[in-house]
Amino acid sequence: MQERVLQWDSALEDAEAFSRRVGQCLAERDGPVAVIASANAPIHDVAAVHPCRLADATDVLLTAEEIGTLAQPPPGGPARPASADPETVYRLTGGWLVAVRALLVPSPSPRAARQALIVPLLQWLGARDPWGVMAETAYLPEFSDAVLRQFQPASGSPAPALRDLATEALIRDDGTGGWFMPELVRWCLTDCLQEKAPDRVDSMVRAAVEATDRAGRVGVALETAARRGAWIPFDTVLADRAAELFTSDARYLRALLARIPEPVLAQKDHLRVALRIMASAGPEGLTLPLPSVEPDLRQDRTAARLRARAARKYLTPNGRAVAFGMVEISYLRLSGHYAAAAEAAVQLRRAVRGALDSGPISIPLASIAELHAGLCLHFADRLDEAGLAYTSALDLARHGSHDFLEADALSKLALLAAHQGEFQPARSWLAQLDGPLSRVGRGRQQVSRCGDLARAWCALAALDLAGAEEVLARLPAEPDTDEFWSAHAQLLALLRTLRGDPDTARRQVRTLRRDRPYASRAPLADRLLTEAHHYAELVGGTASEIRGWQQNSALANLEACRCLGQGSVEGALRALSRPPRVGRQQRAVAALLRSYATSVAGDGTAEGLPDEAADLSCPDGELIDLVTLVHLGCLPDLLRFGIVTEDQATRLSALPQPVLTREQPPVLTAREREVLELLRQGMTRKQMAEHTVRSENTIKGQLRSLYAKLGAEKATDALERAQHYGL
Repeated sequence: MQERVLQWDSALEDAEAFSRRVGQCLAERDGPVAVIASANAPIHDVAAVHPCRLADATDVLLTAEEIGTLAQPPPGGPARPASADPETVYRLTGGWLVAVRALLVPSPSPRAARQALIVPLLQWLGARDPWGVMAETAYLPEFSDAVLRQFQPASGSPAPALRDLATEALIRDDGTGGWFMPELVRWCLTDCLQEKAPDRVDSMVRAAVEATDRAGRVGVALETAARRGAWIPFDTVLADRAAELFTSDARYLRALLARIPEPVLAQKDHLRVALRIMASAGPEGLTLPLPSVEPDLRQDRTAARLRARAARKYLTPNGRAVAFGMVEISYLRLSGHYAAAAEAAVQLRRAVRGALDSGPISIPLASIAELHAGLCLHFADRLDEAGLAYTSALDLARHGSHDFLEADALSKLALLAAHQGEFQPARSWLAQLDGPLSRVGRGRQQVSRCGDLARAWCALAALDLAGAEEVLARLPAEPDTDEFWSAHAQLLALLRTLRGDPDTARRQVRTLRRDRPYASRAPLADRLLTEAHHYAELVGGTASEIRGWQQNSALANLEACRCLGQGSVEGALRALSRPPRVGRQQRAVAALLRSYATSVAGDGTAEGLPDEAADLSCPDGELIDLVTLVHLGCLPDLLRFGIVTEDQATRLSALPQPVLTREQPPVLTAREREVLELLRQGMTRKQMAEHTVRSENTIKGQLRSLYAKLGAEKATDALERAQHYGL
């Protein structure tokens, strides 16, 4: 048999002489002749003389079936080791005979197999891959035409094609139509590259990660970067693909971040913060935990570093800058810095617009950034700005045909409209929500949360209490730690109050404020809880003057209702004069109360009501707008004037009727009445002391006592409160 195998070293024997030797061998015996030629031998010159079949590497490599045959123990010989499973050996060796034999010995060693393979492998590639381009593909985690088209070798040479790697036996068929690089081949190549060009290894790994990412295999790219400790390309891919990973599986993103070692986290604040944020990722998505420590922005060094770095990144707005900005605003919300988060959200929105104008940002990332910016503005009670952010997020989501983000934006727009008292727009957003929400898989429950809160509000606006309760039954019985917990709490408190249980509503609000002291400071949460609490007090008949009504239109309307119930038209008109009413609902309620104050309380008739209440028959009118008039005993008039139908009157008549008792003025001493009069004259504390021939400290004490009795903090408050009490 050896006589039929000819070795040809073209450096020692030219093609003509070798062809004669082949002819002599063929003439002496029948059958084929095998030729093993050196790498650069001109084999086509010989093929032109003698018909032949050119074999490539795959012809001499073993298949899994052939390895199985080879692994069979000889008759009477020792059994092969358990590690000699043919498929396992094939995946390790790719069928290279020297490596297969090393794994079929009684005590196999992958290290020995690698040592047996490296010399023939490198000899094989020596002439075929002189620049080491094929060897660089050993850093690629997967092999496909798409990945290789995106691969840019660190050497600067063109990337090999999939066919080239298969021909040279560097990758093998996996039996399912795909390709893999045998692990021993990969180890040999990467070891060689590490030894020959250690300074280029990082670039090779980066090129492999970037190619895999650009081919759409984001998770594989991140896994590869994490496995090789390539944290710079890891950070880059993470920033570019944050939206995709976040919306597809937040828990997977959390698991990836958890693999970053502590020394790396210590150098990259944003990754540490991202890991903290993603720690709250669950099966349905991400819910940031409520702040648990006293927020102190001035002492928060992490917030300061994130703010400074975000400002630098925004100078060149792109996807990475936007992803970093999302980390910043999420951290600020997580830490209870709600006002700062809203300001940072404004800067993030500018960066998103800049990135969209210049092009280097994905549409899903831009959409999710607008959504999170809207959340920060929403929690800061900057509702008009939040609406702009949510609307932008919706437009981007629709442009990118992203159902999850479209549903999320619609859900939040619906709740925002409800918080603005705009229930018809809220219903319109909810009608659009059903389609994309039905196509959302993972995260559907979280996305629908705001939509359910909006549906409950819309039912409440129509005084459909049973309908509101049915919607809220889909949510936890009591507010959980969802970021819109305060919206849930407000709805529960309003329902309990409207069902005639204001005491439970007040207790619920007080308990939540006690248990969530820092989250309750968010401007939206503070407003919603305050409005629910004061409404419960009003219905329960325990309301004194509502603190802070001068800055809140809803509270001002409640204060006006309280004053009218106690017969104080002057107090009601004062509460109706400021602040400017924001939102359709507050304007409508204020108009009705003003009509009542000027007509009913003025001349004892209700003739002015129909004109003011006419708007309630238009599409924007809501039954809940009439609740304050019902509390004032106007339901018969509303029915008589045809402002409400019999069915609506039935709903309104089921509301609890508050017993509003006149608030008793405080009892002032003669000295307190005296300093009150001097306050009216505009005197300072020093002037009062000179006028009354008393010390300034005595006047100070008398003023302090006066303020305490009036519930005032300064002179203007004291004068206003005194006027309120008729003092």
